[in-house]
Amino acid sequence: MLHPAEEAPAPQPVEGKPELELERGYCYLIESEDPYAGFEVFVDHIEHGAQGMYIAREYPEKLMKRFELRSGPFIWLSYERDIKYAREPTNIPLIYSEVKNFLDNAKGGILLISGLEYLITQNNFIKVLKFIQLLNENVAIKDALLLLPVSPQALNSRDIKILERELRVLKA
Repeated sequence: MLHPAEEAPAPQPVEGKPELELERGYCYLIESEDPYAGFEVFVDHIEHGAQGMYIAREYPEKLMKRFELRSGPFIWLSYERDIKYAREPTNIPLIYSEVKNFLDNAKGGILLISGLEYLITQNNFIKVLKFIQLLNENVAIKDALLLLPVSPQALNSRDIKILERELRVLKA
């Protein structure tokens, strides 16, 4: 099951709109060499009332501290078996199921997947692309948002072009 941060309730949403207002129902590829690309946009949307979930390669407690994340479900891409929110990166069906459950239940949902390169190295590009395509469909149906940061230098140009065709591109 997903792990909500065990802290005080989330603060009241900030009035107004997020700094970078994105069209709902779309997935956004964020091309950047910054390993934290997308987190500012993600946090801003949560502060403005969106329900958020993130999937990350970095240890979630470090991310919570760095970005002052107070609540919400997350998945840590790790083979660590003793941590309830860790998921093996090769278990794409389980990760997809948990994300789909989040999207089905979230109103104004936003999903951030940080660690795409890691997912690809642990699986293969085609398997991860199929996962992203399924998410893309779910995001459209649920009028949600998906942020997908990626280092263009970490993938070959063909794979980047395929991702650019599937998703809307944001330059960080």
